[in-house]
Amino acid sequence: MPKAGAPSPRVALLSHALEQGYRRDLLDVVAGVVDADLDRPPAGSKFILADLIQGVAFHDIDHAGQIQLLKRLQGISHKTTEPT
Repeated sequence: MPKAGAPSPRVALLSHALEQGYRRDLLDVVAGVVDADLDRPPAGSKFILADLIQGVAFHDIDHAGQIQLLKRLQGISHKTTEPT
């Protein structure tokens, strides 16, 4: 069992994966979007691209909050990091 204040290996791995890989990949994809495409639904979707991107971003924020709650419940102190 990890000592109090230290993240479990699973929490540390998940946190790192979300912060480093997933967000970077998402930003790379969104950076390549042409403004004219934001108001159109992608093929096979009934939602416009801008709404889909916003939904993914909010979903990511929701999971980040859940991770922070799990850390708090495990007695791990909240450490603020700058976005990469």
